[in-house]
Amino acid sequence: MDGSTTIDGFFDGALWLEQPAPGFGYRANEDSLLLASFASRCRPAKTTLIDLGAGVGTVALALHLIHPQTQLTLVEQQPFLADLARNNIVRARLEHVTNVVQAEVALWSDDQPAFDGMVVANPPYTPPHSGRRAIEPSRDAARHGELTPFLHAMGRLIASSQGTACLCYPVSDLLNLITTASRNGLYPVRLAFVQRNQRQDTRLALLELRGRPNTPLVVEPPIVGPFSFPGSPNE
Repeated sequence: MDGSTTIDGFFDGALWLEQPAPGFGYRANEDSLLLASFASRCRPAKTTLIDLGAGVGTVALALHLIHPQTQLTLVEQQPFLADLARNNIVRARLEHVTNVVQAEVALWSDDQPAFDGMVVANPPYTPPHSGRRAIEPSRDAARHGELTPFLHAMGRLIASSQGTACLCYPVSDLLNLITTASRNGLYPVRLAFVQRNQRQDTRLALLELRGRPNTPLVVEPPIVGPFSFPGSPNE
C-alpha cells in the first residue's frame, strides 16, 4: 500500500478488503453487503457466481462468506480496482476458485455461454450526465453510468438458462429497472425494500431476476436498519 488504499475488515474481521482510501475511489458500503445477503437467500441456492462491475470484490467475497461458492468470476473494467480485487482474492485464499477479468461487462458477456449459476451487480445508480459528479475519476465511474449494459450482460448470461440474477438499485428508478430488464429477457421474481431506519423513507430495492416471465413475484418483508449481515462470526 502507498497511502492510496486501505485494508478494512468486515463481518467482524472474517473478511478483509483492500480498497481505495477515502478520496481515492469508490469504497465498499452497506449496499454491497445487503446485496450479498439478499443473493444468499436465492432458491434454489447457487454455488457458481459471476459479479459484474465487481470493484474490489466486495459482493462476491461477502456472498462467498455467507454461502460458499465453488467458482467465482469477477468482471471489472477499471484496472486499479481489478488489481485490488486480485489482491483480495489472494488474501482470502480463493485463487484456486476465482478468476478476475478486466473487461467491460456487456462486451465480455457477448462472448460467454448461457450460465446456470448466479449473476450479481451493484451497478452505477446515476445516469452519466445527471447528478453531482465525483472529483476522483474511479469513484465517479462507479457512481455514474448506464444501467443497460449490466442488464444486457445479465440477459445474455441467464435469459436462456436456469440461472438467476440479483442486483440493487434506487427505489426511485425501480420502474425503469424492471422495464429495461424485460427488454433483455429478464423478469422479477423476488423483491425487498431497504430503509436505513424506521424514520426514513425506503431508498433501495434488492431485486432477483430470472428468464421466466410466468414466475410469480415474491415481495419480502422490508429490511430496516441497523443492519446485521449473515455470515458474521458473531451470528
